[in-house]
Amino acid sequence: MRGAAFGLACLILAAFVLGGGRCEVEAQGAPAVPLPDTAWASDPGLVCAIVGTNEAGIDGLADHLAICEYIRRNARRAGLSIPAYAFRRFRRALALPGARHNRHWIANLSRSLDAPAEWPEARQAWAERQGQWTEALARADAFLAGETPAPCSPSTWGSPLYDAEEIEALIAGGARVISCGLTRNVFLRFR
Repeated sequence: MRGAAFGLACLILAAFVLGGGRCEVEAQGAPAVPLPDTAWASDPGLVCAIVGTNEAGIDGLADHLAICEYIRRNARRAGLSIPAYAFRRFRRALALPGARHNRHWIANLSRSLDAPAEWPEARQAWAERQGQWTEALARADAFLAGETPAPCSPSTWGSPLYDAEEIEALIAGGARVISCGLTRNVFLRFR
């Protein structure tokens, strides 16, 4: 009965809180995860490209695959799809209710390749970045299709500019820095 109650709660959340969507149940009888009715909710490649852009910039393509590997591996461990895992872990990148974000355009990126809503056109023309977004999508899709290998298998990552103290603490706690290519972020592995 417990699983049924969680499933019903998920459907209620999806319908009334998220304004539509679907539910996905985690492995081992854990609570259901309500997914909003968005393009990325059924598109793992789009999710990886959006989260990679949030974490490393639209042109931080070296980081994108390492981040996509992190999402893929942890989604598999949780018994979730890539979109369901990203929904739980990267609310800010996906501009979900309750998430604070100063770059809302990231969550509005899509496969249409049109300028996303809230793109800061006055600062930079979308036409100058559209090719990088196209490449981010293509690389995520190729990676998830098994056509491109993972550059590394990180446990976590952080910005050397904004997360230096956390990175130092993780290293002091036994994490090691791993190479994922020429990246903006520092990638770490716990084992």
